[in-house]
Amino acid sequence: MPNWLLREKYMACLGIAELDRTLGIPSIFGLTDDVANCFPDLKERLETMGFRVARHWHSKDPHEGYAGTVARGCWDDHVDYRFHYMNFDRDYMFQAKPFTKADCKTRSVTNPDKATNVVWHVDHLPYSLPFYFEFLEDNGIGMNSVDRTARIGRNFKSYPPLYIGKEAVIGDDVFVGGMTQICSKAQIGSRVSFQGMNYVSSSTVLEDDVFVGPMTVFLNDKHPPSHGKQWFPPTIKKGAVIGGGVTILPKVTVGEYAVVGAGSVVTKDVPSYATVYGNPAVVHTKNTYT
Repeated sequence: MPNWLLREKYMACLGIAELDRTLGIPSIFGLTDDVANCFPDLKERLETMGFRVARHWHSKDPHEGYAGTVARGCWDDHVDYRFHYMNFDRDYMFQAKPFTKADCKTRSVTNPDKATNVVWHVDHLPYSLPFYFEFLEDNGIGMNSVDRTARIGRNFKSYPPLYIGKEAVIGDDVFVGGMTQICSKAQIGSRVSFQGMNYVSSSTVLEDDVFVGPMTVFLNDKHPPSHGKQWFPPTIKKGAVIGGGVTILPKVTVGEYAVVGAGSVVTKDVPSYATVYGNPAVVHTKNTYT
């Protein structure tokens, strides 16, 4: 493959990675040996941006690969994109219509009902990009806004619309439901789950394994609008469960593995392992599980 074409694929790969990162789409990039050897920094750059990278090659061996009759696409063992990933392959550029989930149902390459990631064959870039853009438009994807300075961990999953502000930090395996706003400098740990329609004010801290129900808000302004002069962001400790429709007021700390009942207004610190509910929320029981 000529160097100019490899360079084109390299630039297209970084461009689509930046787009997917901005949209909050968890993607997997398959690198052929020639691309990986020509650009040894590409794998590291993609992984630094939070994407999975796998080796991808073609084979005429009938015992290898998942699709095709002449040259079958093969992946590392940990990537079985037939069942878990939305595939954008060179095959689709020859179709007369844009790629949709319905197209997948007649093909063996993926199950659209379980698709959680997008797979990119770097060897086939940039030819599949027009179909990807049409897919984003047809499925209402692209309404997310993620600041370039935000840091997002691996296996991030979200539904649009979503806003992530400047210098926000999000850990691994985080799920964020739609209509959620995570403001600047918020710190979200790993395995945190937001059910949607949530507001996380600037500099709020949610530690690992926190569950947040829908329509719950975390406030930091004691006397709004103070424009940052009286911001006291709340802290939610590891493993806490925050029910739906909860309001966490400024300067509040919710302890480890505490449970806050739905609809509560939390005005004071919540002890670890406690169950609180009400307006204002008060302690009702102490949990013994961890």
